Amino acid sequence: MFFSAYSTDDDNKERNAAKTQEVPYKQWVILQGPNGENVRLNAVFDDGSMVGAIDSVIFAKVAHRLSPLKPSSRWLRMANGVRVQSDGVWEGRVTVGGIARRGAFEVFAGGGSWDMLFGKPLLRKFHAVHEYLTDTVAMSIGDVQVILPNLSKVDGASLGENPVAQVTESRASLKGLPGVRDPSRR
Repeated sequence: MFFSAYSTDDDNKERNAAKTQEVPYKQWVILQGPNGENVRLNAVFDDGSMVGAIDSVIFAKVAHRLSPLKPSSRWLRMANGVRVQSDGVWEGRVTVGGIARRGAFEVFAGGGSWDMLFGKPLLRKFHAVHEYLTDTVAMSIGDVQVILPNLSKVDGASLGENPVAQVTESRASLKGLPGVRDPSRR
């Protein structure tokens, strides 16, 4: 039997009892086009990726709804060591869990194992904190915190449903956070 990573926690009763198969953290990301249209892509959150990225095959399917790519001179090194030249960079408004920021994604032939990588620079920009025990990501804007589930583990997520994020607030208003509902108003 082969594993992609070593494990030294054989004595951890909690892990052995759970027998949980690890899956990548995935979440819907919305890119806004120049005419206000929204393009929703399923992103792998990857703090090991030093850039945000969109697979060129996926970008080709939605390019007509987004602003054109800007030139990029970047070469990207894949996990297997192969170097791939960027087709260009998309820049614009990026929304996750109702929180919006400006962001950039290199577009290149990623090989089809993911549609979008939400890399470390974007995770930092969105103030994302991955809670590995619950496999959720928390993002904040002012006093409002949004907790997003891993869509790899949510029933119906593969069918295009977007589970409601859990929202906590102290003094801030939820106004201005599209797509995020206050759980007290269920």
